[in-house]
Amino acid sequence: MNGEIVVLCIGVFVTLLIAGMGLYRVLGDSEASRLRRRLREISDTETPGDVRMPTILRDSRYANSPALDALLRSLPLMGRLKMLLVRADAKIQLVNFLFILAMFTALPILLGIFVLNVTPWAAPIGGLCGGIPLMWLRHQTVQRARKFERQFPDALDILTSALRSGMAFSGAIQVVAEECADEVAKEFNLVFEENRFGIDMRVALRNMAERVDSKELHLFVIAVLLQRETGGNLVEILEGTAFVIRERLRILGDVRALTAQARLSGMILSVLPVAVGMFIMFTAPDYMRVLFRESLGRNLLFTAIVLQVLGFLIMRRIATIKV
Repeated sequence: MNGEIVVLCIGVFVTLLIAGMGLYRVLGDSEASRLRRRLREISDTETPGDVRMPTILRDSRYANSPALDALLRSLPLMGRLKMLLVRADAKIQLVNFLFILAMFTALPILLGIFVLNVTPWAAPIGGLCGGIPLMWLRHQTVQRARKFERQFPDALDILTSALRSGMAFSGAIQVVAEECADEVAKEFNLVFEENRFGIDMRVALRNMAERVDSKELHLFVIAVLLQRETGGNLVEILEGTAFVIRERLRILGDVRALTAQARLSGMILSVLPVAVGMFIMFTAPDYMRVLFRESLGRNLLFTAIVLQVLGFLIMRRIATIKV
């Protein structure tokens, strides 16, 4: 029984920590949301509002069944979840991802009720474990955006060079798709193919900004759309945009290096109570047994876990500096 209690405590802490980090990652970036809203405001002045996310190479179905596909499309939350899958470049259909979410939620509930015999805690644990796939999805989105951002300044240099040589904007996009690294080349190739199949360049650029959750890309698309509306030298605008993006990435790298110690301290302080508790559990089990046998002890333990997660998120928030 003691082993089951230890497993339960570790599971509760890990799921709370993961769910908190996932919630922070999914909802914490308000600046990117403002940039996306600004991008939609600019592009909607010239394009119909119902033209959304045409795809050339990606299966846009929510499910193989037409009836289930129509049902999922009628739910607004499913559209946001589908966008998360697109931004993470996840090769999985939405209905299959929903099945994974259901499994991550249902299995811990069944485990808590029938194996660990902790029925009051089963539902909260199941709900928190259900956030693990969402956190993985957000992690994949962030990693993909960072890889794109590392390659993006070189892509802008190639784009401005092609424009300076006299090529049209669509031709310059094709040059970027042929010459750049995979992550950038794939997205610019989609823009070129969408434009070649008759989609307006404004819509194609907006779709790329929707597919990649990158502030740098949003700045580039906003600059191009504004130039198409107001006029001006596109080469000079893109050169200035590339300079701003390079400086922002450089400053962001310096900030990450300077805040690495604070972020590491937050992780250590979050793991340390768990490590100490496990050490006491195995060296002096009678000393810790009251926390699990008495209802007051279980409530205190649960409260401590929640406060520990909140403390970790607060320290992460303090160490995160917007650039």
